[in-house]
Amino acid sequence: MDQNKSGLKDLTVSALFAALIFIGTNFLKIPLPGGQEYIHLGDGFIFIAAMIVPLPYAMAAAAVGAALADILGGYAFWAPWTIAIKALMALTISLLCRRKRTLRFHTVYAMTIATLINTLGYYLAGIVIYQSVYTGLFAIPFTILQSLSAVVIYLLSYRFIKKLADKY
Repeated sequence: MDQNKSGLKDLTVSALFAALIFIGTNFLKIPLPGGQEYIHLGDGFIFIAAMIVPLPYAMAAAAVGAALADILGGYAFWAPWTIAIKALMALTISLLCRRKRTLRFHTVYAMTIATLINTLGYYLAGIVIYQSVYTGLFAIPFTILQSLSAVVIYLLSYRFIKKLADKY
């Protein structure tokens, strides 16, 4: 496949993942105590995108899909933070897992790092947004729970992802 067709294919698949991340975040969610926290499927799609799509495209899909969910879901003030956090999550998963595509220590390690990025990123964002170190502390367990749900989504779809990645 020539370079132009390959780039167009990567862009198309990335756009599809951005849409899945948006839908998984904005529509497929379970509210949690605290008002703004909820469990959603979007981060699971970020992990999947990072395993299938080339690095810059996976980061863009994660950032765009999640930021659109923030903006259209009424949380636009979180969007700049979400762009950075979700792109870093995709970067981490992609760098540590993309070439291996197996469920081993490096995958668990990468998802643990992505969970830490997500948790610390939103905690720091909360400090800036709410101007309080303590307000963000309440959200930490829920952010960890959200990231763990993404890991579960990934693990449940692992075999399908591997087959799809091998075809891609």
